[in-house]
Amino acid sequence: MPTARQLVVQVPPTARGLGTASTSDLHAEYPASPIYDGELTDENVQTQFQNLCIVGVVNDGGHLFGEVDRDYSGAAPGTPGAPDLATVTADNQGNPLSSPYAPSLASPPGGVNDWANQPVTKPETEAAGRSNLAPFVGDGLASPSDTSAVISQQTIGSLKKGTSTPSS
Repeated sequence: MPTARQLVVQVPPTARGLGTASTSDLHAEYPASPIYDGELTDENVQTQFQNLCIVGVVNDGGHLFGEVDRDYSGAAPGTPGAPDLATVTADNQGNPLSSPYAPSLASPPGGVNDWANQPVTKPETEAAGRSNLAPFVGDGLASPSDTSAVISQQTIGSLKKGTSTPSS
Protein backbone atom coordinates (compact mmCIF):
# COMPACT_ATOMS: atom_id res chain seq x y z
CA MET A 1 0.00 0.00 0.00
CA PRO A 2 1.25 3.51 -0.66
CA THR A 3 2.83 5.16 2.31
CA ALA A 4 2.04 8.74 1.30
CA ARG A 5 -1.56 9.87 0.77
CA GLN A 6 -2.49 12.67 -1.56
CA LEU A 7 -4.21 15.71 -0.10
CA VAL A 8 -7.95 15.68 -0.77
CA VAL A 9 -9.90 18.38 1.07
CA GLN A 10 -8.32 18.39 4.51
CA VAL A 11 -5.03 20.16 3.93
CA PRO A 12 -2.54 21.44 6.50
CA PRO A 13 -3.08 25.11 7.42
CA THR A 14 -0.88 27.57 5.59
CA ALA A 15 0.19 31.15 6.19
CA ARG A 16 0.54 33.69 3.43
CA GLY A 17 3.94 33.60 1.81
CA LEU A 18 5.61 33.09 -1.53
CA GLY A 19 3.69 30.34 -3.31
CA THR A 20 1.22 29.71 -0.48
CA ALA A 21 -2.21 30.94 0.44
CA SER A 22 -3.42 31.83 3.87
CA THR A 23 -5.90 29.31 5.28
CA SER A 24 -7.46 31.95 7.51
CA ASP A 25 -7.87 34.36 4.55
CA LEU A 26 -9.50 31.61 2.44
CA HIS A 27 -11.84 30.76 5.31
CA ALA A 28 -12.84 34.42 5.62
CA GLU A 29 -13.38 34.75 1.85
CA TYR A 30 -15.40 31.53 1.53
CA PRO A 31 -17.17 31.10 4.89
CA ALA A 32 -19.93 28.87 3.44
CA SER A 33 -17.49 26.39 1.90
CA PRO A 34 -18.25 22.80 2.97
CA ILE A 35 -14.51 22.33 3.44
CA TYR A 36 -14.42 24.86 6.26
CA ASP A 37 -17.65 23.93 8.04
CA GLY A 38 -16.62 20.26 8.38
CA GLU A 39 -19.26 18.93 5.98
CA LEU A 40 -16.62 17.86 3.45
CA THR A 41 -13.92 15.60 4.85
CA ASP A 42 -11.42 13.24 3.27
CA GLU A 43 -13.37 10.26 4.61
CA ASN A 44 -16.78 11.29 3.25
CA VAL A 45 -15.29 12.24 -0.14
CA GLN A 46 -13.70 8.78 -0.30
CA THR A 47 -16.99 7.11 0.70
CA GLN A 48 -18.96 9.15 -1.84
CA PHE A 49 -16.48 8.26 -4.61
CA GLN A 50 -16.68 4.57 -3.66
CA ASN A 51 -20.49 4.66 -3.82
CA LEU A 52 -20.79 6.75 -6.99
CA CYS A 53 -17.95 5.30 -9.05
CA ILE A 54 -16.96 1.85 -7.88
CA VAL A 55 -19.86 -0.16 -6.41
CA GLY A 56 -23.40 -0.78 -7.52
CA VAL A 57 -25.39 -0.72 -10.71
CA VAL A 58 -25.41 2.23 -13.10
CA ASN A 59 -28.51 2.80 -15.21
CA ASP A 60 -28.18 5.24 -18.08
CA GLY A 61 -31.88 4.88 -18.92
CA GLY A 62 -31.15 2.91 -22.07
CA HIS A 63 -29.12 5.70 -23.66
CA LEU A 64 -26.13 3.44 -24.38
CA PHE A 65 -25.83 0.47 -22.06
CA GLY A 66 -28.93 0.31 -19.88
CA GLU A 67 -27.96 -1.22 -16.56
CA VAL A 68 -24.29 -2.05 -15.95
CA ASP A 69 -23.14 -3.80 -12.80
CA ARG A 70 -19.78 -2.23 -11.95
CA ASP A 71 -18.83 -5.33 -9.97
CA TYR A 72 -19.71 -7.59 -12.92
CA SER A 73 -21.29 -9.92 -10.39
CA GLY A 74 -24.57 -10.33 -12.27
CA ALA A 75 -26.38 -9.55 -9.01
CA ALA A 76 -28.62 -6.91 -10.58
CA PRO A 77 -31.58 -8.33 -12.51
CA GLY A 78 -30.90 -8.31 -16.23
CA THR A 79 -27.19 -7.51 -15.89
CA PRO A 80 -24.77 -10.17 -17.05
CA GLY A 81 -21.97 -11.32 -14.82
CA ALA A 82 -18.36 -11.44 -15.91
CA PRO A 83 -17.72 -13.97 -18.66
CA ASP A 84 -16.36 -17.42 -17.96
CA LEU A 85 -13.66 -17.70 -20.63
CA ALA A 86 -13.81 -21.49 -20.61
CA THR A 87 -17.33 -21.25 -22.10
CA VAL A 88 -16.70 -18.45 -24.64
CA THR A 89 -16.74 -19.92 -28.14
CA ALA A 90 -18.21 -17.06 -30.22
CA ASP A 91 -18.01 -13.28 -30.45
CA ASN A 92 -20.97 -10.97 -29.79
CA GLN A 93 -22.22 -11.48 -33.35
CA GLY A 94 -22.12 -15.28 -33.01
CA ASN A 95 -19.00 -15.78 -35.11
CA PRO A 96 -16.78 -18.63 -33.86
CA LEU A 97 -13.61 -17.69 -32.01
CA SER A 98 -10.28 -19.44 -32.17
CA SER A 99 -9.75 -18.59 -28.54
CA PRO A 100 -11.04 -16.14 -25.95
CA TYR A 101 -7.39 -15.75 -24.86
CA ALA A 102 -5.79 -14.63 -28.14
CA PRO A 103 -6.96 -13.17 -31.44
CA SER A 104 -7.21 -15.31 -34.53
CA LEU A 105 -4.08 -15.07 -36.65
CA ALA A 106 -5.87 -16.07 -39.86
CA SER A 107 -6.51 -13.41 -42.50
CA PRO A 108 -10.10 -12.73 -43.52
CA PRO A 109 -10.79 -14.19 -46.99
CA GLY A 110 -12.27 -10.94 -48.35
CA GLY A 111 -9.54 -8.64 -47.11
CA VAL A 112 -9.38 -6.19 -44.22
CA ASN A 113 -13.11 -5.38 -44.26
CA ASP A 114 -14.24 -9.01 -44.04
CA TRP A 115 -13.60 -9.71 -40.35
CA ALA A 116 -17.02 -11.34 -39.93
CA ASN A 117 -15.77 -14.22 -42.10
CA GLN A 118 -12.36 -14.57 -40.49
CA PRO A 119 -11.63 -18.29 -40.25
CA VAL A 120 -11.12 -20.00 -36.93
CA THR A 121 -7.51 -21.02 -36.56
CA LYS A 122 -6.16 -24.30 -35.35
CA PRO A 123 -6.09 -25.41 -31.70
CA GLU A 124 -2.33 -24.85 -31.78
CA THR A 125 -3.04 -21.11 -32.09
CA GLU A 126 -5.02 -21.12 -28.87
CA ALA A 127 -2.24 -23.03 -27.12
CA ALA A 128 0.29 -20.47 -28.39
CA GLY A 129 -1.95 -17.60 -27.30
CA ARG A 130 -2.38 -19.10 -23.85
CA SER A 131 1.37 -19.53 -23.39
CA ASN A 132 2.49 -16.13 -24.76
CA LEU A 133 0.50 -13.65 -22.73
CA ALA A 134 1.50 -10.07 -22.09
CA PRO A 135 4.23 -9.60 -19.49
CA PHE A 136 2.03 -8.31 -16.69
CA VAL A 137 1.76 -9.29 -13.05
CA GLY A 138 -0.90 -11.89 -12.31
CA ASP A 139 -2.54 -14.82 -13.98
CA GLY A 140 -3.33 -13.74 -17.54
CA LEU A 141 -5.34 -16.91 -18.05
CA ALA A 142 -7.67 -16.31 -15.13
CA SER A 143 -11.29 -15.99 -16.14
CA PRO A 144 -13.09 -12.72 -15.31
CA SER A 145 -15.86 -14.80 -13.73
CA ASP A 146 -13.31 -15.91 -11.13
CA THR A 147 -11.42 -12.65 -10.64
CA SER A 148 -14.24 -10.08 -10.63
CA ALA A 149 -15.52 -11.14 -7.21
CA VAL A 150 -12.14 -10.43 -5.65
CA ILE A 151 -11.55 -7.23 -7.59
CA SER A 152 -14.99 -5.90 -6.65
CA GLN A 153 -13.87 -5.85 -3.01
CA GLN A 154 -11.32 -3.14 -3.80
CA THR A 155 -11.55 0.14 -1.98
CA ILE A 156 -9.50 3.29 -2.25
CA GLY A 157 -6.26 2.66 -0.42
CA SER A 158 -6.63 -1.14 -0.27
CA LEU A 159 -4.40 -2.00 -3.21
CA LYS A 160 -0.70 -2.66 -3.34
CA LYS A 161 1.46 -1.78 -6.30
CA GLY A 162 1.48 -4.53 -8.91
CA THR A 163 -1.64 -6.39 -7.80
CA SER A 164 -5.38 -6.13 -8.21
CA THR A 165 -6.37 -8.04 -5.12
CA PRO A 166 -6.98 -5.99 -1.98
CA SER A 167 -5.78 -8.77 0.32
CA SER A 168 -2.41 -9.28 -1.41
